[in-house]
Amino acid sequence: QLSGLNVDAYKILLSCYARAGEGGKAEDLLKELEAKAESDPSLYKPDSRIYSLVIKALALSGDKNAVTRAWRVMSKAGYPYEQETTRLPGTRSPDLTVDVCNNMIKLLGKNSLASDAEGVFNTMDELRILPNLKSYEAILTALARSDDPGTPERAEALVTRLEVSSEMGYADVQP
Repeated sequence: QLSGLNVDAYKILLSCYARAGEGGKAEDLLKELEAKAESDPSLYKPDSRIYSLVIKALALSGDKNAVTRAWRVMSKAGYPYEQETTRLPGTRSPDLTVDVCNNMIKLLGKNSLASDAEGVFNTMDELRILPNLKSYEAILTALARSDDPGTPERAEALVTRLEVSSEMGYADVQP
């Protein structure tokens, strides 16, 4: 239990855990922060950066259960699942950001789950989360690691989409 720390101090510690691939410690710190948020949400409510760092720590942990554990974090961040009926179509939690999604896409790609990574990428569109260059790099890397049939064609379609987005002037996809 870390007393006296605010959410910014937790982010610094989580950043250290993420760089070191300490997924378990990052999850424990998130649980501690969530418990503190119950008594004082203004000081301790986890935000998108917190969730992103926990997923990054899990991605670098090498843990065989990292994907399952990261899905739980995605859910806390507001990732919509089919069974969720309380959210209106096209709406999302403010904690579900492009960085959170990008880290999940990277984790899924690292674990040869290209189809799941594509699912997250496509859900970003549905939730009006504009993919950035890192999003395209993550999904294309996931596809490059996949031996699923049709992967080259799906990668080509994404490159075309990236080129069109760039030509339309979307700043976040400019090389």
